[in-house]
Amino acid sequence: MTDRQRLTFFRLFGRACERQGVAPGEREAWRHALIREVCGVGSLRAVGSGADCDRLMAAVARLAEDHGAAMRWGTAE
Repeated sequence: MTDRQRLTFFRLFGRACERQGVAPGEREAWRHALIREVCGVGSLRAVGSGADCDRLMAAVARLAEDHGAAMRWGTAE
């Protein structure tokens, strides 16, 4: 992921945590589980800037209930 994509991810991820009711102490584990489920890797640093990034961003946008972002990122799916 590029630095800009990473910043966007964390902004969306924060909103997803709020929408999904993930407690602050559980967010890191939830983030790693989500990355593993969507991309098959255990770390955000291992996510590429292409299709894997698009799939991850679309998933996080859906969890954040950000329909506009989900549509933008979802075109890769």
